[in-house]
Amino acid sequence: LFLWGRRGNGKSMIGAVVLTEAESRGIAGRFERASDLVSNWIRGEDVAAYRRHVCRVPVLVIDELGIETPSAISLEALFGVIDDRYSNNRTTIITTNLTAADLAGRYATVDIEAMARLIDRLTQSAPVLEFKGDGYRRQIRPNYWAIARQHAEQAAKAATEEVPAWQD
Repeated sequence: LFLWGRRGNGKSMIGAVVLTEAESRGIAGRFERASDLVSNWIRGEDVAAYRRHVCRVPVLVIDELGIETPSAISLEALFGVIDDRYSNNRTTIITTNLTAADLAGRYATVDIEAMARLIDRLTQSAPVLEFKGDGYRRQIRPNYWAIARQHAEQAAKAATEEVPAWQD
């Protein structure tokens, strides 16, 4: 499945629900943010075991594709996982806020051809579902984005404040 659309529309939740259902039927799975997948692919504790696991686990949810920093290394990691899973007909669920064209655009300066191949594999054999609307979080809590923005501003301010030497 390739699930895309605006934030807060339940893409990650749907991925998690499908994974939970598979696991309730005895099918192993893993839920991994795209940025964590890239990090673990290149510098995890046991890189070889991690690579084997994410490529071979029967159901893999890659959440938030497109938030990782576009680079040759991130593209290599994503292509490695997705190509292996595609070649071995393993279930892969992708969630993203970006269209396929937007994803290609993010990697245009890295390797547009490799990204085009990756997107082709993602969309060729799987349903592509667009999630439309303003998002359920905004409906549940109308001031959600204002609160989230306030928390982000507070975190940014705290990160830039000078830390006393005794707290280093």
